[in-house]
Amino acid sequence: MRKKVLDFLGFIICVAVVLGIVSVIALVGSIMKIFGFRYESVGKIILFFLIFAIVGFPMEVFAQALPNALLSLDRISFMSAKVLFVFLDTTATTIAMVVVDHFMKSVSASLLSILVVAFLFAITSLDEVKR
Repeated sequence: MRKKVLDFLGFIICVAVVLGIVSVIALVGSIMKIFGFRYESVGKIILFFLIFAIVGFPMEVFAQALPNALLSLDRISFMSAKVLFVFLDTTATTIAMVVVDHFMKSVSASLLSILVVAFLFAITSLDEVKR
């Protein structure tokens, strides 16, 4: 009996995680539609973000490493490191998204939607800058 209850709870947790992921994708998609982001299907937007993550990874590493390196060398203040990170991360994300958008015909995004999403990604990643 206990095993059945644990199996059921595991199933409920898996369903909750999947619903959470789908909810986040729907939320990001609906916010991006307001700013001019268009896509054919949810699968296409998932593919867009997957390719974007692969293309943008090297630039994101640089955007994270430079402010942390300058901060550890005491070349800039903590606040300056955060501002530099937001600028570099927004720029790197924008470049990666524009490149992926150019080659994916099933997804189209205005520059404004790309900039908004890039800025939101940068703001949510601010904890990457460490003292």
